[in-house]
Amino acid sequence: MVSRRTLLLVLLAAAAALGWNKISAQEVATLNVPGSGMEDYYDQVWVVDARPYVWIRAESPDTTWLDPLRQNPDIYLWRNGERAAYHATIWEEKDVAHVDKLFRRKYGVMEQLRALVRTQPTVPIRLEPIGRYGTAAE
Repeated sequence: MVSRRTLLLVLLAAAAALGWNKISAQEVATLNVPGSGMEDYYDQVWVVDARPYVWIRAESPDTTWLDPLRQNPDIYLWRNGERAAYHATIWEEKDVAHVDKLFRRKYGVMEQLRALVRTQPTVPIRLEPIGRYGTAAE
């Protein structure tokens, strides 16, 4: 008899394999949070457009770049070879269902898998564009 855990693992692996082609075509951006002094923080994040804003999420309230972001909410995001500046607002509203829905719509199966294995709540962050600063080629 197959245990529930084994069945869940098999189903997750199958969903991941099927969803990989879809997620590989999706957008992953590079976040740059300037820290105090000489230290900057970088991370790969999923990103969703909901004009005029852009949304990202910290995967955990303990993410290392959240405290520096609170101290200096002006950050940079590399998307499609372009660097843009944003003012970040940590979204501490009780109802974040609409943000989760945006991520589910864009990232599909991979977002659902991420939600299944996540042990801590994500932290939605609203980004307001404040300027573009060049491309990777510059």
